[in-house]
Amino acid sequence: MTATASTPLNSPRESIFRGAYLPTTFGLLSAILTCAFEQTAVTAVMPQITAELGGTSAYSLTFVIPLAFGIVGMVAAGLITDTRGVRTSMLLGAFIFGLGLVMAVVIPSMGWFVVARAIQGLGIGAVMVVVYAVIAQAYPSHLKPKVFAAFAAAWVVPSLVGPGIAGILTEAFSWHSVFLLALGVLIGAVTLLVKSLANVDANTKADQAALQERIELEQAGAVATSEIRPARVRSTGKSLTAAALLTAAVVCLNLVSQLPVGWSLILFVAAIAAVLYCVRPLVPANTLRGQAGLPRLILSRGLLDMFFAVEIYLPLMLAQAYHLGPTLTGMGLTAGGLTWFFGSSAQSRMGSRFSTPAVIRIGIALMATGGLIVLAAAGIELNWIVAAAGWGLSAAGMGFVYPRLAAKPMELCSKEETGFIGSALQVAGTTGMTLMISTAGMIQVIGAQYFPNYKFTALFATILLAAIPIALLWKPGTKEP
Repeated sequence: MTATASTPLNSPRESIFRGAYLPTTFGLLSAILTCAFEQTAVTAVMPQITAELGGTSAYSLTFVIPLAFGIVGMVAAGLITDTRGVRTSMLLGAFIFGLGLVMAVVIPSMGWFVVARAIQGLGIGAVMVVVYAVIAQAYPSHLKPKVFAAFAAAWVVPSLVGPGIAGILTEAFSWHSVFLLALGVLIGAVTLLVKSLANVDANTKADQAALQERIELEQAGAVATSEIRPARVRSTGKSLTAAALLTAAVVCLNLVSQLPVGWSLILFVAAIAAVLYCVRPLVPANTLRGQAGLPRLILSRGLLDMFFAVEIYLPLMLAQAYHLGPTLTGMGLTAGGLTWFFGSSAQSRMGSRFSTPAVIRIGIALMATGGLIVLAAAGIELNWIVAAAGWGLSAAGMGFVYPRLAAKPMELCSKEETGFIGSALQVAGTTGMTLMISTAGMIQVIGAQYFPNYKFTALFATILLAAIPIALLWKPGTKEP
């Protein structure tokens, strides 16, 4: 898809909300809105669901299972996108997501509800990968950061109003209506995208045909060898097997903290080793080594997502250490959502003035400073507002980095690999987030037994360590990928 004839490329008037980009942008934002609303709204109504269906012991599984099964959805969507196109991949991912939403409405027990959540995770993982691939194929390089910045708003809005809407629907009707609303928004998003995704696939096929012709000419010696390379060939069976094993390792990693401390430590280390081993076939070669180019960008995404553990455990600290109720705890998280949006907006307006290494260094500086503030609040019991402000500063830094860290890899990869790279970004992020959340959970368990007064201090100090490898990967003097 290209800009309209009346709007030249790189024109100041060119916008993701104008011309040929408009339906694609609104469709993608609607898809993101659906995924974000499903996550925030379900969190709000989960106590009601467990009270009605029983199975309180499965409470944590309803959050862990979608995250874990999303990995399989990500990898499968990447494979389908690179072989069948974004339209087929999106329709299949949306269908699976919608099936999970319908199952959540009609399920008779908590056991089946967990199954529905797993299916929802498969669909959400697939949809997110296709969204990345569409951005890579449908938008020029200078508009990609603007699309990712717009996604920040699509995530912030559900975090602000999603819990309230979910509560109103639950009281007026039942918690089932929350999933029906998400289903309706999903159908609307797919309807908006169907035509534009067909156009994206047509353009991609034309590019692939031209590339194949160029390769054949090169092989025949008719033209000089170019730097264009064909897409790598990936084994579907190997990729899906690795994704399934990674899913199992992620589930185990999140459950080991429920065991006695001795056994949990042993299994925790084994699960981390399994996670790192299984993730290797699902990302570009040398990603874990941080090799320059795509591997370094994708590793940075995984390290950056580790900071989400602050958002997970900050409410727990506010509740346990400061004895705050849900309203004030929610306000602390809302502040982070708003500053994330402001950081993303700043990146879309002025990010082009800075190189990728500079953008990441600025973001890491904000994240680390905010992390130190949260750590100080936990260590010396400062006012809870200080802790919330620290997370807000960290979220602003993450918001500033995220559009560039999402757009740059999709800019560097070929159109034939957008599914694989989009999948690799999502898998790396999920893996990094899971590793840190699980590590923080272990610290909680051990800290409650051996150093209860400093368990949050140790927890946030551990999360803050994630800033160190990112800073080293992008130290001054690092070249633009």
